[in-house]
Amino acid sequence: MRDKARSLKIMYLLPELNVGGVETHVLAMSEGMRKAGHEAIVVSNGGALLPRLEASGVRHITLPIHKKSPAAVRKMAGAVRAIALEEGVDIVHAHSRVPAWVAHFASKGLRSAFIITAHGQYAPHLGSSVMTKGDRIICVSEVIREHMRESLGADPAKMRVVYNGIDIEAAELSVANRRPGSEVRAELGIPESAPVIGSVGRLTIAKGFRFLLEAFRRLRERMPEARALIVGDGPMNKELSQLAAELGVADRVVFTGVRTDVYDLLGAMDAYVVSSVFEGFPMGCLEAMAARVPIAATNVGGIPEMLEDGRAALLVEPKNPEALADAARRLLEDRRFAEGVASQAREDLENQFSQRKMLDDTLGIYCEALREKRGYVGPVAGAPTADKPRALLTLPELRVGGVETHVIDLAVGLKEKGYIPLVVSFGGKLVEKLEAAGIEHVKMPVHVKSPIPIFKMVGPMRQIIEDRRIELVHAHSRVPAWICSLALRGCGSRRIPFVTTCHSTYSVHAGSRVMVGSDGMLAVSEYVRRHMLEHFGPNPDDIRTVHNGVSPDIYDESREEEIRNRYRAELGISPSSKVVGMVASLTPRKGYHHLVGASAAVLKENPDTVFLGVGGGPQLDELEKQARELGVSERFRFLGVRNDVRDLLCLFDIFTLASASEGLPYVILEAMCMKRAIVTTDVGGIPEALEHENNGLLVKPGDVAQLAGGINRLLADEALARRIAAAARQTVINSFTVSRMVDKTEETYRKLLA
Repeated sequence: MRDKARSLKIMYLLPELNVGGVETHVLAMSEGMRKAGHEAIVVSNGGALLPRLEASGVRHITLPIHKKSPAAVRKMAGAVRAIALEEGVDIVHAHSRVPAWVAHFASKGLRSAFIITAHGQYAPHLGSSVMTKGDRIICVSEVIREHMRESLGADPAKMRVVYNGIDIEAAELSVANRRPGSEVRAELGIPESAPVIGSVGRLTIAKGFRFLLEAFRRLRERMPEARALIVGDGPMNKELSQLAAELGVADRVVFTGVRTDVYDLLGAMDAYVVSSVFEGFPMGCLEAMAARVPIAATNVGGIPEMLEDGRAALLVEPKNPEALADAARRLLEDRRFAEGVASQAREDLENQFSQRKMLDDTLGIYCEALREKRGYVGPVAGAPTADKPRALLTLPELRVGGVETHVIDLAVGLKEKGYIPLVVSFGGKLVEKLEAAGIEHVKMPVHVKSPIPIFKMVGPMRQIIEDRRIELVHAHSRVPAWICSLALRGCGSRRIPFVTTCHSTYSVHAGSRVMVGSDGMLAVSEYVRRHMLEHFGPNPDDIRTVHNGVSPDIYDESREEEIRNRYRAELGISPSSKVVGMVASLTPRKGYHHLVGASAAVLKENPDTVFLGVGGGPQLDELEKQARELGVSERFRFLGVRNDVRDLLCLFDIFTLASASEGLPYVILEAMCMKRAIVTTDVGGIPEALEHENNGLLVKPGDVAQLAGGINRLLADEALARRIAAAARQTVINSFTVSRMVDKTEETYRKLLA
């Protein structure tokens, strides 16, 4: 008999309860945990939001834990420790640095798990070091996670990304019951017909309101009747009011101060504008998304993880008032476009940034930390392990490759979220990596393509599904998909969702149709998705793009010089030589013969360059012969299959891929993540990750001259190479992380399991 699920007692610490993103976050967490059956206690110095907290039934204890002096911190630590002991607190969860220091000292020797949420970036000094000391560190965006690792040295194993979320049902109710926009405008002295931009936030330097005012001045040159509505308070209040007067817009800008009727105010706005120079993951944007107000925002912090440029918002570079004004004007003038991006943002909110998801993910982290602290703690009410299923992931083999990396990363990510993953394949050298992560593997010959072996595997696969009480099956590749599809037909009345992931394009024949016969189809790129729609005709709503992702942690810049020197010595490459590398199988589709051809032209201009090819395949003899005939064999070396690809990438000054076709290759994402300057072909899903001259150079497939020209250009212009390399890594952090891939995959799981 299973143990009865227990509730947790959670103590939240933050400086004050005044209006702001951190405060709103803590209110949502504490209210949500209480509704889930847990007891939440909030400790702060109080503030304007205290009545709302207490009205929700959450207990509050007033303590001056906002005071920054060491003596005050020590004193408050004693008080918090006493409360934790008396109340039997399971989780001490701190938000902001001073409360984190209090919690750090208070939790020493306690059985309580110590959790920290990093809401923003912190200056790398001793006072910030406490943000790395939690049993788990929750980051509100991938950008924050990366900052914590690079600037503060936080342990990647302790960090988890949990996006902020809002109560969508409550937001819908607030929107439905808000005062008419005309009434709010009349109260604020704004004409009903005037176009209105607005923003909500603390009046601080980080929020960039001075750029908003400068943008508004430019906007008024084209739209004289426009008004600006700025909601919030802070240390720059007087300065911004003065700036509005200096810019000649004071009579058109309304500073409301702190307000609690945010949805009423959003109803008075035609466009929501974010001018921040840095952001974590702004709650104001989530509220605007809920209210279906179109957004123009700066492309900083976690914003691009929340809003896709051109699809769910318009994003511009920070500190650029002209670009911000142009974006705002487009939203005000092109209402059809504005309604489209607002609608898409609202859909993304439901799928990715709900309060329910935020609570589920956080509760899973609580349980994980408690298990590590105490060992077995029994089932916890509402915890992911109680709700989330046993998922079977299957692929042909577990040898080195993109599909294999994807499945392992997905399985590990699902396990962290509380799922119980089981992987079925024919095995390979990566089984050891999978099992080291605590994930079970079952060896079956699901790689053999002939019909008889496929039918022979149907029964054993069905037995695994039944015996392990599998609740969702996810196939990666056609043969495993056929086996699973047939196996599921014999599982009786039990409904088991079937998911397929298309990692590349498929030949158009009956054998490929199994990939579109599932309950949920995923594609690793828009290119692959379009191919499946065009050639196999599934319902467009039934196939979703989930890009491959890599962990930002694979790159440790502090080790790069040491690694480069080691490999140069090992391979006999002089310190002065530039290295151009390609990692791919030696097959015609990968285009190595084009790179060998291009190397001859590159070496004429840059004779000290070394070319390295990493990978094995049937073309080796042919390629070596080509290199000899072109007279480049001494400068073009083939290293064969390697297990140290990520370290080798540190050796490359330029990474290139000359493929004729691709889905979305992992090695491209790895090279981007590791800040390599990239020249690659404009094929498949590659241009979804790389934009020409922004974060890479794209060339036509098969165009040897163009490929050589791109390499020569980067060799000659080191500043360009550094710029696009840095932009490439930022692109990965914003849009192509493992956690994002896992989250989007799980969204499909959730819909099918609902």
